[in-house]
Amino acid sequence: MNPVDNPYSPGAGSRPPELAGREQEIQDVDILLKRLVTGKHSRSLLIRGLRGVGKTVLLNEFEQMAQRAGWYPAFREISTDQTSFRKVATEMSRRVVLAMSAEARLKETANRVLRVIKSFGLKAKVKDQGGMEWSIGIEPIAGLADSGDLKEDFADVLVELGQLAKGHETGVVLLFDEVQNLSGDDLSGLIVALHRVNQKNLPVTVVAAGLPQLAKLAAEAQSYAERLFKFVEIGALADTAGRRALEVPAGRSGVSFEPVALDAIMDKSQGYPYFVQEWGEKVWNTAPGPVVSGADVAKATVLVEEALDNGFFFVRAERATPGELKYMQAMAALGAGPYKSADVLRLLGGKTHADMGPVRDSLIKKGLVYSPTYAHIAFTVPQFEYFMRRKHPNFEQANRTKPRKHSTN
Repeated sequence: MNPVDNPYSPGAGSRPPELAGREQEIQDVDILLKRLVTGKHSRSLLIRGLRGVGKTVLLNEFEQMAQRAGWYPAFREISTDQTSFRKVATEMSRRVVLAMSAEARLKETANRVLRVIKSFGLKAKVKDQGGMEWSIGIEPIAGLADSGDLKEDFADVLVELGQLAKGHETGVVLLFDEVQNLSGDDLSGLIVALHRVNQKNLPVTVVAAGLPQLAKLAAEAQSYAERLFKFVEIGALADTAGRRALEVPAGRSGVSFEPVALDAIMDKSQGYPYFVQEWGEKVWNTAPGPVVSGADVAKATVLVEEALDNGFFFVRAERATPGELKYMQAMAALGAGPYKSADVLRLLGGKTHADMGPVRDSLIKKGLVYSPTYAHIAFTVPQFEYFMRRKHPNFEQANRTKPRKHSTN
């Protein structure tokens, strides 16, 4: 079939042609926005899941929903660099107010909020202040958002934003991706500020996404986080949703799948949205059509594995040091995860947690693994163990051991 007409889109944050299986999350945000703008309390949303399950896709969808509802959204991915959260929050808040001030009815009151945001931004570290541009005449307001305490200062900013939005029957939604990269203090500051606007019934909300450990991090940052957020875990698509993600886009072009072809793709992709898109793309480009057969799927297998190995998996493995790579090889050698940390330690020849603890902690900080439960470890990327065994097959020989089936019992 013609690659130009290929409807599938395996990309970082790219919206699939059929956003299947996420109807509940979309409904949750729709209700959230409608309740807040009418003065009713509703919990913000915190989405967690492995890489490739569509968290960023959902955040982009929520941003568009907010715009259609007449809200003012601001989206930011939290990076692993040293940029302070105060600077990030300043830029997001300023962008929202500037968008508001474009409307004549909001311009006068927006000026005051800009002054408060400038007070907040001036407390950023000197190295983080570069690049912030302010209009002539925007002077900081003494005594608001300038204490130096992120919790108090960001709360002042969100209250000002909320009052501005409420006065004009609109709202503000801050969307954060990769929230696990925030420090504990920064995450605490965000939660405390959100708590303040909730107490005042102001139309400001946060929709955030991150890796599976996000719920634990939020609870550690502030004990009342579970009362502020609705925690939603997303994962592989249900079988019917995965098939719909394949069939609906193809059907628009007069292409269909044999049942055995769909069975094979769902089995190989395990329903993970990114993998489903990869399979759809590669099968489309190799199948003659207009009916995709099981043989077409088999032929595309090599192409899919090559694409995932050289892109999705490789860019993550490249971030690991030799010691970290060896730790992940040991995890993969144990079979399917999650893995007991003690089992990985024994396979590596260690005797105490101190022997490999720093390596494990470093992998967690890099977002390559996470701890799903106490004393267990797992990859943040679906099917990563298969990649490790394909690309690093000699681990067992080097360590004179054989891979064994992992048990969590």
